[in-house]
Amino acid sequence: PPPPPPPPPPSPRPKTYTLDFDGAGDDLTVPVLHDMRSITMWVYRYPTQFNMLQVLIDSPDESVQFNALKNTVFERVYINAADIGENPTVTSIPEGIWSHMHMESFAPSIPSTKLIFMCSRIRTDCLHARMANLYGWDRTLDVAELQVVASGFDQSPLRSGLMFFYSLEEGEGGSVTDMLGFYEYGFIHGASWTM
Repeated sequence: PPPPPPPPPPSPRPKTYTLDFDGAGDDLTVPVLHDMRSITMWVYRYPTQFNMLQVLIDSPDESVQFNALKNTVFERVYINAADIGENPTVTSIPEGIWSHMHMESFAPSIPSTKLIFMCSRIRTDCLHARMANLYGWDRTLDVAELQVVASGFDQSPLRSGLMFFYSLEEGEGGSVTDMLGFYEYGFIHGASWTM
């Protein structure tokens, strides 16, 4: 018999829903376990930004801060499976395109029980962006693994060490569900669902 056709190429953007953050107070808050080491997500950073600080990640106790001026936790940051070098900040994320981000902690674990994405804990200095497919890991990933996870929205995440996976494809409502079942929900504040 003839060989099967090759698989379709990875999608350059999500095929279904993503969360859209307006840069004016929207955020997503998710719980984390004490031994989480790294985070992976897809981010679309709009060319138009309303705030100088542009917070990508914050925490209620200020132990985790990743914004345009400061990075307190993540030793290594990869964009589209490439290490972006020393002192990475939000301004390292390209504007106007979907980018795959992977961030690894300095410490053996991320020092917070909750993470706030796209805005600060006091709802200021928010990032104008879209977000899809949020993963949390209890380990770092090697380059080959990053290339698999970064190869498109349609790829299944690696399971070893995966602590949570929010697909962000609910399309409605004010919460998101961990597809692995370890956590019940992450909570959306103001962000809208978009195709």
